[in-house]
Amino acid sequence: MITVLKNQGKKELHNNLFFRDLNELMQSNTKFRIFYDKYFKDSSDVQTVILYLKLYETLEIEYKQYNNNETVDEDLLIYAIKELMSNESTRKNILSSFDRYNQNKNNNPNENKNKYLLDVISQIKTIMVQSPKLLEIEQSTTSYL
Repeated sequence: MITVLKNQGKKELHNNLFFRDLNELMQSNTKFRIFYDKYFKDSSDVQTVILYLKLYETLEIEYKQYNNNETVDEDLLIYAIKELMSNESTRKNILSSFDRYNQNKNNNPNENKNKYLLDVISQIKTIMVQSPKLLEIEQSTTSYL
């Protein structure tokens, strides 16, 4: 019986890209597994991690578009995330935008993602005005998020 089940699993791994990617991620990516074990403890943790992943992705996209290159200044990216999430006003707006994004996911996913991206980008611009440190970085590097 175990052999039959294993053969069916092997068939799924061969035929199903999602299961293949999932298995590879969980089995062979030590960094991800450590991250997963540390931060994916309950549903609230999962939502928080997904929020930060989407925020990171949004800032990364905006940074690349603004700077016309593929190289992202990771330090600046992390600083911007910290500032956005430390500021009560921008954090509330980002959380609200993320909630709207999640609630509307059955509609057009690309449209929802674009609305979420635009909401977050407006928060980035808000925090830039409120954060003298980020403005100093922008002026000294001629790039910003």
